[in-house]
Amino acid sequence: MNGQPNEGFLSTRLSLILALVLAVIAAVLAYLSLYGREQKLDKKWNPVKVLVAAKPIQKGEELRTDNVAFDEVPQRFLLGSAVPASEFENLHVIGQRVSVDFAPGDPILTNLLSSDQTGSGAFSDTVAKKARAISVRVSPESSIQNMVRPGDRVDVIVTFRDPNGTENITTTLLENVWVLATGNLTGRDSFVPQSQRTFATLTLQVLPEAAELLVLAQTLGTLYFTLRNPEDSDLQDNRAFMTNMKTLVSGERSKLLSKQQTKVFPTIDVQVIKGTKSEVQHFPGNR
Repeated sequence: MNGQPNEGFLSTRLSLILALVLAVIAAVLAYLSLYGREQKLDKKWNPVKVLVAAKPIQKGEELRTDNVAFDEVPQRFLLGSAVPASEFENLHVIGQRVSVDFAPGDPILTNLLSSDQTGSGAFSDTVAKKARAISVRVSPESSIQNMVRPGDRVDVIVTFRDPNGTENITTTLLENVWVLATGNLTGRDSFVPQSQRTFATLTLQVLPEAAELLVLAQTLGTLYFTLRNPEDSDLQDNRAFMTNMKTLVSGERSKLLSKQQTKVFPTIDVQVIKGTKSEVQHFPGNR
């Protein structure tokens, strides 16, 4: 009889110690999991230095070197119309007027700038000087399932039948083209539900001669649009001029491109834990 309380006490104590140990192990595992996830996110969400408002900027006010600055924004949250530090000089935003109010720290977006002296916010204000805005027909398939957004940059591909022959030809017509609007939505239409973002036209900013190419190309064939990473402004000067049936059937370029893609787009392995099961899933990387 005298030993029973001691045994009960020891049993309770052991249970408490075991629960404490399990709690510590769970906390350590949770920490390691969160730490590992944070490390992966840090690698995936590389900060990009972009132009932001250094102080409050009122609608119609001109951008100056004293009211803007550069700050880092995670790549995941970077809009296509933001102004990366690497393109600051090329975009000539200093001297343009804003069509909305900007608070300190807000990224400066090119589709919210006005090139005139009034900052009226009209759609024509978003067209750069010496450029032209032109709309072309698109389908969901040709516009990445309507996922192109104002401020994105795209390459324009055209496929048509050779007027001097009987085979189809496909070629990249224009590269690194700014999208000003999708349907009647511009970059100012930020809070539009996904269900209302379908469109049948893209409005692009191009040089006058490029506008002529687009009109003729759409008359002869079909235009397709490939979406670019916001940081990618390189032009493919050394690419083949066009693709025809011989290119497709021979398979030589397909093999070469497959090897190049494996090198350029590395695979990222991510461990996914579902309950007591764990599996590794593969995702396309981004150098």
